[in-house]
Formats: sequence, structure tokens, C-alpha cells
Amino acid sequence: MAENRATEKTIASARWRVPIVVALVLATGCASTAPQVSNRVPGMELRTAHSSYHAFTRVRAYEYRGSLWLTGDARHTHGRNGVDSHVDLAVADPAGKIVQAVRLALRPAHRRGGSWNAAVFSARLPCPVAGSRVLLAFHDDRGGNEPSTTCSDNQAAAALR
Repeated sequence: MAENRATEKTIASARWRVPIVVALVLATGCASTAPQVSNRVPGMELRTAHSSYHAFTRVRAYEYRGSLWLTGDARHTHGRNGVDSHVDLAVADPAGKIVQAVRLALRPAHRRGGSWNAAVFSARLPCPVAGSRVLLAFHDDRGGNEPSTTCSDNQAAAALR
């Protein structure tokens, strides 16, 4: 009889635990699609813009020895990438004027057969004034087969205008 009571208590306590555990797993187990952005520069807004083929996974901005340092990781979302893609960076002052537009090369983390699925980028720039906005955007060069060394149409600068 004592065994039955102990078993009933165990079952009763398990009944309220199961929904709580399921709720916790569902709440914390879902992966976020938002990039991890760490902006340690006071007074500066940092944003990222995904493309249909690429996503930012980690972006970090910080000041070091009078310069703005931007580093980040990129991921190709549809298998492997074999075209010349790069990251466009634009800095706008508080009035909205583009003060700097830069093309950042992607350095593949693992290259196999001329294609990649993960890459890193970095930049060292002069520190922007307070109230500046910085935007990072992917530029997919899907039109041509030849890699470009210049970027005549900076996607980030176009989005900030």
C-alpha cells in the first residue's frame, strides 16, 4: 500500500513537470535568425543587411587605439558559394551623408573546390563621429564570372541613403 502511494506521488509530480520542461525546451531551443551583433562603440548605430544567399552570424564593432575595428563571420545559406561575393560597408554621419563606403573581402574559412560556405571579414576605419550609422550589407556578384576588385555600386551606401 505504501508503494502505491509513493508511485502515485511520483506520477502526480511528473504530470506538472512535463509541461514545464516542454515549455522551457520550446522557448530556449529555437534558434534565432538574427545575427549576433556586438557594438561596443558608444554613440554609433551598427546594422546588418542579409542577402538572399548570405547571412551574418557574428559582427563585432569596437574602438582600439583611435580606430574603429569591425570583424564578423558570414555564412552562405544555400550550400556552397562559388562566386565573388563581398561585404559592402558604409558609414553615414548624423546628417545622413555617406562619409565612407568600403568593399570588404570575404576570406573563406574552409575552401573546397573553389567554393565556400563560411567566411570572415574585418576592417579598420577611422572612428566615426557620435551619431553615425554603420551598415554592413552583402553584395552578391552573380552577374559575372570575373572577380571584381572595385565595387561601383555599394549596397550598404545605397541602403543608407
